[in-house]
This record gives sequence, C-alpha cells and structure tokens, in this order.
Amino acid sequence: MKSKFEIIIPTNRFNRYLDEALSSCLSLKLSDKSIRVNINSESEEFKNSKYWNHSEIQWRYSDKKNMDMYESFNDAIRSSNAEWIFILSDDDVIHPNFLKNIDLNELNENDLYATRIRTIDENGIVLGVQERNQKISLDNKNWFDDYFNLKINNHVSLFLFSKKLFNKVNGFSKSGYPNGYFMDTIFHGKLVANSDKIIFSDEVCFSRRVSTFQEASKFYLDKRVNKYFDVIIDEMIKDNKFKVEILSRFTSKQHLKKHLLHLRFFTEWTKLNNPMFNVPRIKKLNFLKSFYFSWEVSMKNKLISFIYVLAYPIITALRPIIKKNK
Repeated sequence: MKSKFEIIIPTNRFNRYLDEALSSCLSLKLSDKSIRVNINSESEEFKNSKYWNHSEIQWRYSDKKNMDMYESFNDAIRSSNAEWIFILSDDDVIHPNFLKNIDLNELNENDLYATRIRTIDENGIVLGVQERNQKISLDNKNWFDDYFNLKINNHVSLFLFSKKLFNKVNGFSKSGYPNGYFMDTIFHGKLVANSDKIIFSDEVCFSRRVSTFQEASKFYLDKRVNKYFDVIIDEMIKDNKFKVEILSRFTSKQHLKKHLLHLRFFTEWTKLNNPMFNVPRIKKLNFLKSFYFSWEVSMKNKLISFIYVLAYPIITALRPIIKKNK
C-alpha cells in the first residue's frame, strides 16, 4: 500500500536505542505515514524489540546481506512505495513537531524540508542545539554558500525528500571509503543542486545522538586519504547541476580538494579534542603527522592550521562566552 510519507531506519545490528527511535516515530501525529526498519543482516536479535509485532511498524530484511552502507541505504529507499522519505538512524530521535505547519500536498517533488537539530549524548543529555535559520525558505544558490564551507551539518537525516528526487539524482553513491564518509555530503549536494527550494524547520524537530565511538576516524590517518577525496569529488561532479555549482566556486578539482581537506582538518581536530571521546595524545599527534606530511593542502593552509592548533585552548575557552553574547 502506498503512503504519503515513510520513515526508514536502515540498520544491520540491534542496539539499545532502536526502541527509543521507534517510539519517537510512533509519537508523530501525522496521517498517512508508515514506519519501516530495513535490516541489512541475518540477525535475529531484532525480534527482541518490544515493537516487533507492532501493527504500525514494518520489518524488512534485505535480500542481499552485508552490503556497503550506500547500497544498504539505496536498497531501503528503492523498496519504499512512499512519495516522501525520511531516513532515521537507529539511535536517533524524531520529535513530535516534525513537519509542523508543513503540508506535503503543497510541496512539489523538487522541494526539500531541512531539519533543525539538537545533539544528545548516549544518555539523552543535550549537548548542543542548531541555531535557528534566519530565513525559513531558501533557494539552492544561497544554500550552497554554507554547504561548501561545511557549515551544514551533513547528518543522514538532514532532509525529507521525495522518492522522485531521489531517483533523479541516482541515490547515494560510493564515497571512496568503505564505511561511507562523505556519502551523505555528496547525496545532499546532489539533492540541493536539483531542488527548487529548501524549507527549514522553524523549531528543533530531531535529535542526533553522539556516541563515544564516533571520535575522529582512521579515515584521516590513512595515507590514501588524498585518493579517497579524489573519488569523493569525482562522485560530486557526476551530477551535471552539482558540477555547475562547483565550477562556479572553484577553479579546478584540485582547488576543491584542497578546500575540503583544509576544512576537514578543523572538524577532525575538534573531535579529537572533545572531552567526551577522551582521545589519547598519541592519536592526536598521529593525526597532525598525517595532515602535515600526507594531506594535499597548501603551505598556507598548513600554516593556518598550525596557528589554529596552538590557539585551540584559547578558542575553546572563549567559545561559550561568544555564544552567550550573541
């Protein structure tokens, strides 16, 4: 049976947060919605869920097991009959005000609905809240300015999108690294490039869980990191509309690559210094070694990053004060 809107939870292992995620989906007072857990494994542990026999939840085992992450997501979405899709990670929480004051019947297939989020820890304690967007609706030209400066939090649940738009951009693509880094970033760029407008949630409508195992990845310690970014950029420019946006801002693929690598340095250094992860000093030193001797960034970027590392304790101390006085 075709529904207007489906929440899909792709997963390959049962975890203690899944029932909380499902409970949050059931709390949505939206008509014509469906909820589906798409399982990419042969695990029987999911039968331990208290919602295993719930009439409003579908459980689907993928025909092919242990797929790459991008394949798993594509499989889950392509098997849906819904007009609109929202992907929810198996440890995150959707809020009751999701899609508040939004009528899906008034959106066209090239529109996007962007969530405003808060981050929570493993115990549900709020760590931070995304600032409110000054404009409720933007066209893709304005949105790309933040996208290319990594000011957009590219979590997998960033957008509600139509099944037709998903098919138009050919879904998720292989990002160059086995566990899918930049997979969502590439997908979001393609969605936005092919969209008509982006409607922002006026209120926080989604909680993203940050866990201790989510510290900076081995991805950035790998000497092949530059080759991975080559694949990432090649996937970006496969979409013609996305390619136009890229070429209007960067003189070459190499220019974009240096830009993305430089921005990732700041993101990963912040993760490595997050007290929640308690990262050993040796890992931080290995990351710096990898950045300065392996990453293909300019000497100017390396100098800026060096100054940033030295000033980071001061920046961290001042950040709460600056945020409070905004």
